[in-house]
Amino acid sequence: MELGGESLNIKNENINKLKEIFHEVFSEGKIDFSKTIMANESYEDFARGLQEEIEKEEGIKFGVIALHEFSNIILKNEAGEVEILEQKEVKQYMTI
Repeated sequence: MELGGESLNIKNENINKLKEIFHEVFSEGKIDFSKTIMANESYEDFARGLQEEIEKEEGIKFGVIALHEFSNIILKNEAGEVEILEQKEVKQYMTI
């Protein structure tokens, strides 16, 4: 089919549109499927799984701050002097 002296090539037009949108997955004019990612889970499921994996490997718990994280906190007292709170002193400021 011709329109105004030019042939209508829908396939090439669509490929060119894809190249414009997804230029990073094209290599030598073809789609490089190794550069594409197909999601098989929601982002929420992915994040939850990643957190569980990190917790297991690193021995930490997301959303929980351990008491030792509050060790050696530097504060200024009412007189403007610098104080370093030790872990045992931090407990008085915490509500559990």
